[in-house]
Amino acid sequence: MKLSKIFENVPLQSGFEDCEIADIVYDSRKACRGTLFVCLVGAKSDGHSFAQSAYENGCRAFLCERRPDLPGDAQVVLAKNTRQALALCSCNFFSHPADRLSVIGITGTKGKTSVAHIVQRVLSNSGVRCGIVGTVGAGYDDVKLPTVNTTPESYELQKLFSSMLDGGCKAAAIEVSSLGLKSHRVDGISFDYAVFTNLYPDHIGGDEHKSFEEYKNCKKLLFSRCKKAVMSLDDEYSREFIACCECPVITFGKNAEADYRLLEAKNYKNGHTLGVSFTFEHRGKTDEMMISIPGKINAMNALVAVAIADDMGISREETRKALAVTHAKGRGEVVETGTDYSIIIDYAHNGVSMNSILE
Repeated sequence: MKLSKIFENVPLQSGFEDCEIADIVYDSRKACRGTLFVCLVGAKSDGHSFAQSAYENGCRAFLCERRPDLPGDAQVVLAKNTRQALALCSCNFFSHPADRLSVIGITGTKGKTSVAHIVQRVLSNSGVRCGIVGTVGAGYDDVKLPTVNTTPESYELQKLFSSMLDGGCKAAAIEVSSLGLKSHRVDGISFDYAVFTNLYPDHIGGDEHKSFEEYKNCKKLLFSRCKKAVMSLDDEYSREFIACCECPVITFGKNAEADYRLLEAKNYKNGHTLGVSFTFEHRGKTDEMMISIPGKINAMNALVAVAIADDMGISREETRKALAVTHAKGRGEVVETGTDYSIIIDYAHNGVSMNSILE
């Protein structure tokens, strides 16, 4: 692809000479002739320090925030923020795959993985093949695509979307972390739906967020780039997040004002099958569904999928059938033992999560 095409609508601080680029890299070990090496500045390392190594591997095109000391045949293009530039370049390089998918972004302190899996399974089981990107990896159907971060670096994310399109996906459910938003990994993506689950102090200190206020404000960024928002009304910060939206907002929760109001949730056991049944109200009508993941909190997570499925035109009966067979790997995951007890695997990594699964 021509460099001019890769740099289309990317804010640059210097000019460039057009040339052919075979790939974009930010790891100098992957740099070679024909690649564009992007110098990313991180909390612990600075890609500018590896520009010479990339040059020695054959790379001659560089995207930088400052000019590194390189031989004269190296073309250096400057940008104010190379992470933001990488995201926009990656969108161009993969021909904007997210524009051809219904992208559902889920953010919040708790519940991102569960909601992403539930949404993915409901859509896929209802005939809308949906990919997933998050904590436990990425993929669709039986295709597994490994990832490193909850929200991958922008280049990897666009590559994943492209692979999903090639695999026949029509939608993608993606966990959007505060760090992913802070570091521009989802820049250039217009989300069809952005979901807010809840907010607690987390990921504060060290190389993550300086304060709770920064953490919260990074989460808010998602709702300035979505076509519709799906918001929990039960969280104390929900009104603050809704105020960020310039798009239609669909609400859920136990709150009497919620569009999708949870009325009751009951755990059930059928042989070795554990799950939760729940009753909810929408537009004055009451409905009942069940999901085969134990824990009453999963009734609320399932309600997100119901709201999105309704809005996408999927029938309630299709949603009901899909939820009944929905599982989430590592989130209240029941392992049958063939004995009179069950094993439940759950990624409860702090006190709030541990209490929730035990209850």
